[in-house]
Amino acid sequence: MPAFNASLFIAESIDSVSAQTYRNWELLVIDDGSTDATPAIVHSKAAQDRRIRYLHQENGRQAKARNLGLLHARGELVAFLDSDDLWLKDKLEIMVREFRAGDQDLLFSESYIFEERFQPDGEQHPNEKRMGVIAREYSGYDGLSEFLEINRIPILTVLCKTSILKNLLFNENAAPAEDYDLWLRMLIGGYKFRAITVPLAAYRLHPCSATAGDRLATDTVIANIHALRQSISDQTLRELIDRKLRGWLRRKLRMVVDWGQLERFIDMLRELHLAPNLWIADVLNRMSNILFRMGKKVLGKQL
Repeated sequence: MPAFNASLFIAESIDSVSAQTYRNWELLVIDDGSTDATPAIVHSKAAQDRRIRYLHQENGRQAKARNLGLLHARGELVAFLDSDDLWLKDKLEIMVREFRAGDQDLLFSESYIFEERFQPDGEQHPNEKRMGVIAREYSGYDGLSEFLEINRIPILTVLCKTSILKNLLFNENAAPAEDYDLWLRMLIGGYKFRAITVPLAAYRLHPCSATAGDRLATDTVIANIHALRQSISDQTLRELIDRKLRGWLRRKLRMVVDWGQLERFIDMLRELHLAPNLWIADVLNRMSNILFRMGKKVLGKQL
């Protein structure tokens, strides 16, 4: 559990781990240089339950904190929970049972999405939104192709072999999309994922979260996928990544709403050596859209 100035929610997150029906767990809380009451809260919880361990690092962001946790992890399997999210009480029990029964390197599940209050010990949550996880397996070329379209894994639901993650680790330069980068590298490395549709966690939406402004972390994802392409020699995989990268760039272009953002998009193409002249039609189309919006706003004021 990485934590930076998390005093508002971290006690609730820790309590959702303490309430697990599966009892053989250890919680590593990595304080990422907090300046609020986070350390005191964690120490208080650790004094009540020796399975909770406090680790500290100078502020280095979430990926570095996750890696520090992995380096200290002692179990055969590892799970993740951010300091503002929650697990349902039977999360670990169900996931461990499913992991033992299945054939996968990484298992993940459905998750609820909430904004204000959530009762993780409740039996039913019929009105809560869900992530939309589909029960299926992902591996090989087809699995990579699907994952290159979007990150399909809610990290707070993951259960994975510790040995694999200790070997790969999170790319600290890929934040705040370091989890997505890791999943892509795992698929390229031949690892197998499996998803179940039982909702076992709850993801909190709030304005202070790392990706509050752009839930997909689009700019970072584009840079990460491009860097991943540069590291691969297999021509078939490079062509696949090229196609999916174009999809991400079109998604980014659709987010552009003014001239400044359009200029930054063109700069991004140059920085990634993606030949801006090949995007002339797309850019012109977006320019027309911006002009239309501006004209509509001006006419609206005059009327």
